[in-house]
Amino acid sequence: MGRELYGKVGDWYHQHATDANVVLMDKNCYSEFANTNLDNYLRSRRVTDITLAGVCTDIYILHTAVSAYNLAYELTIPENAAASFNSTGHEWTIPRFQSILGAKTAPILIQ
Repeated sequence: MGRELYGKVGDWYHQHATDANVVLMDKNCYSEFANTNLDNYLRSRRVTDITLAGVCTDIYILHTAVSAYNLAYELTIPENAAASFNSTGHEWTIPRFQSILGAKTAPILIQ
């Protein structure tokens, strides 16, 4: 497949992979919604609000956020739950999530 989940995320996934509400979808482009069944999967479960987290704030998260926005999902993208190759890209993208996509970007509290 060319991908592997590492660290705490990998550990969590391997413990919960067979849970009914845990799904791992492969993607082949920047947006998680492009060429996947994600939108149908979420709508069949009446999901209207999504939270995005991950790597490459200004690439993968941005493209997925725009797709989600265009599909009328309410967005939360905690600024401390995403990262990029450099802080400039991350810092440029976060305010645009707020002003253009109407996303909530307040940091999540990690205990």
